[in-house]
Amino acid sequence: MESNMKICFRYICIVVFCVLSFVELHADLFDGMFSVRHIDRADGLSSERVFSIVEDGDNVMWISTRNGVDRYNGHSVKNYSLSSNYYYGDMAGRIIRLFIDKRLGLLAYDHTGRIYKYQPDTDSFELYLSLIHI
Repeated sequence: MESNMKICFRYICIVVFCVLSFVELHADLFDGMFSVRHIDRADGLSSERVFSIVEDGDNVMWISTRNGVDRYNGHSVKNYSLSSNYYYGDMAGRIIRLFIDKRLGLLAYDHTGRIYKYQPDTDSFELYLSLIHI
């Protein structure tokens, strides 16, 4: 029984060594492939409370926060508000999610049943559908 454990341990060590060697030898292949940047309120983010992030076909990151939707193009952040007559208090209760539909484009929806559609021609979000009274 003990010899089987030793053999198993040796195989595990060999596999781990091979994987680590492969990663180390080929790390230069991944160099520059990924770029990670932290953005916050100082960069223009409307809130640090983020609910969802999507990337569109133009490599623009759309970020939903408790205050609205932010667009990050890799250089700057632009804020969009979603119009509503609903009072959210300090906005702590509002939850906004994002979704990209192949036909409709970028959609933002909140917990009240309102769906907003991004309009590229006006660079704004407009109420697309309200499920409140259905």
